[in-house]
Amino acid sequence: MTLEAVATPVLGPGEVLLEVESAGMNRSDLLHTAGRYRQRAFAHPDRPDVPGSELLGHVVEVHPTVHGIAAGDRAFALTSRAHADYVAVDARLLLPARPGDADSLGAMAMASMTAFDALVRLGGLASGHNVLITGASSGVGLVALGLARAWGAGSVVATSRSPETADLLREHGATSVAHDESEVTTIGRQVGFDLVVDHVGGTVLEAAVTGLRDRATVVSVGRLGGRTATIDLVDLAGRRASLIGTTWKTRHLDEIADVAARVRAEVLPLVHRGEITVPVAHRIPFEEIDQAYRLLASGYRKPGRILIERNGHQRGRRAPS
Repeated sequence: MTLEAVATPVLGPGEVLLEVESAGMNRSDLLHTAGRYRQRAFAHPDRPDVPGSELLGHVVEVHPTVHGIAAGDRAFALTSRAHADYVAVDARLLLPARPGDADSLGAMAMASMTAFDALVRLGGLASGHNVLITGASSGVGLVALGLARAWGAGSVVATSRSPETADLLREHGATSVAHDESEVTTIGRQVGFDLVVDHVGGTVLEAAVTGLRDRATVVSVGRLGGRTATIDLVDLAGRRASLIGTTWKTRHLDEIADVAARVRAEVLPLVHRGEITVPVAHRIPFEEIDQAYRLLASGYRKPGRILIERNGHQRGRRAPS
């Protein structure tokens, strides 16, 4: 992967132009480079095919149809073509950042919107609910732990294959940690899960379902541990439980904007108060972005995000190819 010159996007109605300060790395970016991930909401025939799905930046241009946003404003956003110097973003997707906010917000939009969407919008999280979050050492998982704590969840159970992550998971909101399927089953039978947010699939999902309470909800977000699972449908029906699948890939822009609006109102104050954070494990200069993609492709599983930094916010019009 190399950097090449691209044209600065020409804004359309409702858009602003951001100069990128930092950007997160997600597994969907790898799928994008392989031609296997195209988001319906961001299809645009006149813009280059550039990976990257989240960023932090500052506004340098505003389309005349956009009001309430000015040049110099900082924001982070879930969007497309984020691994570039300049990115056109629908103004409805912007999550305001303050002048002194850390550049780690470049890796916050995907985690905060995915976690909120799964826990609250789809999962119906309420105070006192017992929650299981699988694959919780990921960026989305850690933010989900913090949101569950902030929403007043009862037991917040996290799963991770790595025992060394237990302290980190508890710092972010877990009340207990399971390291394999048998522990998920044991804890589930003890506390009962009202809500499961699953980032793993496979046998972990199978174990989680055995611990559901009546009228529980399971939200399937990721499938890194397996695309298939064997579930006793009679048991699921007897519990009157719901199984919901979710992805950003097939959503329309208006729906993503609706989620962003709720995150602005309900989650952003927690971010600004430092109650919701996403740790950064690797910082890689934009000029070395190929290293970030190689690291992600190597099977990277460590807690914390990979963050692409534009050191000194150097001006240019570049994107990876």
